[in-house]
Amino acid sequence: MIPKIAFLFLTITNIYHESYWRDFLDGHTAEHSMYIHASEGVPEDSPFKKYELPYTIPTTHYHTMKAQIALLKEALRDPDNQKFIFSSESTIPLQSFKHVYSEVMDTHKSIFKYFPNPHQDPENKNYATRSLEKLPQEYRYKSSQWIILNRAHATLMANDTQYLDIITEYDADNELYPSSFLATQHALNEVDCKRTTFVNWDKRNPDTMPRAFPYVYTNLHDPEQLSDIKHAIQEGFLFARKIESGTDLSPLDTYLAYKQ
Repeated sequence: MIPKIAFLFLTITNIYHESYWRDFLDGHTAEHSMYIHASEGVPEDSPFKKYELPYTIPTTHYHTMKAQIALLKEALRDPDNQKFIFSSESTIPLQSFKHVYSEVMDTHKSIFKYFPNPHQDPENKNYATRSLEKLPQEYRYKSSQWIILNRAHATLMANDTQYLDIITEYDADNELYPSSFLATQHALNEVDCKRTTFVNWDKRNPDTMPRAFPYVYTNLHDPEQLSDIKHAIQEGFLFARKIESGTDLSPLDTYLAYKQ
């Protein structure tokens, strides 16, 4: 058996930068699998259409965790899938497949940054929808939505009949569930607490809504935008997200190992 990475895509329709994913995956058929939950369907002419789930789970911006569990359940049907990487339509790989495979497979742990749930201020009504007050305090955590799971943790989540319904009552269930659920299973010590997907929360696009929202990269011919992604590569991030559809990625080609 060759252990595989399962890439689990949560999209509206297509993956924005399909050609870059094709180049990244080229030559590694035996080492990966792919699954796509597309709320409006993958286009018929997409090379990734064959990976689309035959059904969808209703999602909103704040509620995607049940769809992510559906992706896990499909991926767990293949016993060769040993690591499970969640990805969005606006994500691109920053390192070579060999590099990603080595970093992900060289540890038995899941990999994602987690921290105590910050939405606990009873005086702030905006926090109430993310408070996790139905859970004991010691189980209230938050993480990125874009996590990497080992098979043991993926199986626990796929079989969860107790906590998913509780946590999905809260907004941003995709950020609250993974670490909070694993805390209930006393398994957070089995997670390598670090980020693998770069996203920029420090900048704001000019037309950003008042609520917090990550920076969207639209023009990599802009030296400042290009510098951000180059820096993420140099820091060792495996992926970067919020790269808008239609963005010309060619300024990055010199820095992407799988494009050289």
